[in-house]
Amino acid sequence: MCVTLAANATCASATVVTGTTVITGENVGAGGPRPTGTGCGTGSGNNALYYLVTVPPGAAVNVTTAAATLNRVLLTEDACGDPACTFRTDTAPESTRLVNATASPVTRVVVIHNSTSTGTGTFDITFSYFTPTIITEIEPNEDGTPNTGASVITGNDFDATAIANATANGVITADTLINAALTPAGDEDVFAIRNTGASPVSVTIQTGAPTADVCPSADTGIRIRAADLSTVASDDDSGPGFCSRVVVTIPPGVTYYVQVVEYDDNAIIDPYQLAIDFF
Repeated sequence: MCVTLAANATCASATVVTGTTVITGENVGAGGPRPTGTGCGTGSGNNALYYLVTVPPGAAVNVTTAAATLNRVLLTEDACGDPACTFRTDTAPESTRLVNATASPVTRVVVIHNSTSTGTGTFDITFSYFTPTIITEIEPNEDGTPNTGASVITGNDFDATAIANATANGVITADTLINAALTPAGDEDVFAIRNTGASPVSVTIQTGAPTADVCPSADTGIRIRAADLSTVASDDDSGPGFCSRVVVTIPPGVTYYVQVVEYDDNAIIDPYQLAIDFF
């Protein structure tokens, strides 16, 4: 049976997005070939729909998808036909944040396809433009004595002193981008995030380097810590490239601590961005 392809079934004919937009009922069954670059996952099958998203200087775009039954994958590329995808997720809710920390507009490619080579279904996709609060980290924001030698993403600079020092950057209660660096080798960063509301709130925390939506060469880890020093959640490589992304739910009136480390705690990452998104 012949299927009429959607207008945005190829990157060359991608749907152009330049402002907050909600698109409903997108049908992957009418999609075209998937990206095949490094980090894009399997390139078998078609069912891919493309969106060309322009992000103004100093702005950000939250990209979120929703579907009743469709199991889907979200990819991003810097440009059509790039040899690598900058981000891939098949974890619900499939979403990402595009960040432009430069003085000129940038364009990114967002791709949605089904998670198998044959499944079909529809989805909705929302592009929410906003100007985030941007801060620059203040050191020390860990225990004050960076040490190398921690394995993988465990870190070794988080203690009661790190909790006290985390407030050097204020307590973060809304969407925020943090310009930061892990330097010297062994440095770790800790930031306080708080739910000031009366109901639980979910927060997405993502690293990228040099900006929050890309990670061509850095390798980070994130741990979400409670005030008693216990680990609430952690992630190694769910962000772009080998950077990190974790979603955590904060109870009302509770403060958690975001600990950012370099994988194996023995190299510098300068600069990186930490994106914190309350939803």
